Amino acid sequence: MWTKFRNYLFPPNDDPDEIRRRNVVRILSIGLLALSSLGLVILIIFFSIFPERWQQQDNQLAVLSAVIAILASFGIYRLNKRSSRIASFLLLVLLVTVSTFSDSPEELANGRSLFIFTIPIAISSLIFAPASSFFFAVVNTVIVFALASQTTEPPNITAIVGFFMLAFISWLSSRNLEQALKDLRIINAELDQRVADRTRELSASLDREAAQASQREAILNSIADGVVVFDNSRTAIVANPSLSKLMNIPQDEILGRKMEEMLDKSELSNNERTRVGESLRQPSVAPAFRINLGGKTMSINAAEVQSDTKTTLGTVAVFRDVVCTQRLSGSERQKRTG
Repeated sequence: MWTKFRNYLFPPNDDPDEIRRRNVVRILSIGLLALSSLGLVILIIFFSIFPERWQQQDNQLAVLSAVIAILASFGIYRLNKRSSRIASFLLLVLLVTVSTFSDSPEELANGRSLFIFTIPIAISSLIFAPASSFFFAVVNTVIVFALASQTTEPPNITAIVGFFMLAFISWLSSRNLEQALKDLRIINAELDQRVADRTRELSASLDREAAQASQREAILNSIADGVVVFDNSRTAIVANPSLSKLMNIPQDEILGRKMEEMLDKSELSNNERTRVGESLRQPSVAPAFRINLGGKTMSINAAEVQSDTKTTLGTVAVFRDVVCTQRLSGSERQKRTG
């Protein structure tokens, strides 16, 4: 029981409702402090010009109310850092107290200052609890009747009915606001969960892609034939170590280089270089052919790389040492027949 009461008075600092109330109470307490200070300065200036007015009880009460409001609003501002609920309740009590002594009983019960009692009713549902607006409507009604009993003026019944109408509107508005905030937090939590799930799925997909890429790279590196892939700008984006050995070109001088640069670094003759370049640039019309390179006879076969939508992504070329391949094939046949 005590734990629940303590948690109610001192909710966690990360509670969204606590943060909202704390911000509103901070603004109200600072505003009340500023207005009270300004009012006190104006009263001091007024009484310095008209010192005879200081003898009136109403004016003395106004000064006393301003001083109380300054001190109390500063204390509420400090208390709000620990508990917005306690600070909210004390702020409302302060407003009711200051309102009670802000003018003469006649003017508060049925006159120019009666509207002041609507302030705590309007803001109580926002900073404390939705139903608290009815509580302060009842409190202000009792105060108005008590003040009226000290005068010959009857209490303003129409205004009292307005207190409860205002309390109902404040309660309904605050209740809808809190429900909307709760719904919004639920939606945000669901979105956060979806983002987390999607992130996990994406991470798992990237892990699978990385594993498949490693597997493809291992397969590509184990192929005896030289393989190179050019993009649409004829830049080498994939090349296996076998190609470097067959072409007698370091791999770092193949990857990221233009097709023409790779051919220029090779030991091909001008005619063969032109023939290979045409085959790589137009693989769909150039058939497979053979060339002599460094005492090796190589077969070159090029083809377009296309996406699922038949969009050309680049060109892949396979360089095969024909003599070496034939020797390996003959060795395999001898092993089987032996």
